[in-house]
Amino acid sequence: DGTKIDVSVSLSPILDELDTVIGVATIVRDITDRKKLEEKLQELARIDPLTGLANRRTLIEAMEAEFNRFKRFGTDTSLLMIDIDHFKMINDTYGHNAGDQALAEMARTFRSMGRATDLAARYGGEEFVVLLIGTGRSGAMEMAERIRVSIEQHRQISASGEICLTVSIGVSGFLAKDQNWTDSISRADKAMYRAKHAGRNRVFVAPE
Repeated sequence: DGTKIDVSVSLSPILDELDTVIGVATIVRDITDRKKLEEKLQELARIDPLTGLANRRTLIEAMEAEFNRFKRFGTDTSLLMIDIDHFKMINDTYGHNAGDQALAEMARTFRSMGRATDLAARYGGEEFVVLLIGTGRSGAMEMAERIRVSIEQHRQISASGEICLTVSIGVSGFLAKDQNWTDSISRADKAMYRAKHAGRNRVFVAPE
């Protein structure tokens, strides 16, 4: 009917009594379902199961690719290191379900604000990284502030009461002096901790 399917093909020679090849036996197996399962498993291996965002492995691959592009073409690339404030207290006070809801709310915020070219990932625990491709310092600061305000204004309802979330955000970008993409991550991480030490619910930009 014209439908394309994935197949596995096995070929075996057919021999006569003198071991001369007189034909070929062909077995064609439909492996469409197997291929779909493999593709699904590959996709799941790149996604954080709780938030549906990219996982750390996927982020690292993207960071490496973008850093190489930056070194070659000088394209502006920035990133945000985001940490939920007092996350342990949320878990301890309202329960781990509330903590999971907070992580999921972060993902919804990123999806609603991000562009198709951006990549939001769960970096680990309550930490997230947003890779802003083609975005310079001022644009990254603007995005970070929009995310901060959106999270602050959201009210999460749990079984134990209303939860007010805030985040601390560090902003950085690739620099010509960088030897690796990890240099930018390190600067963003330090800026994020400066935001926490300054009182949380703040955006700090790493020095160039």
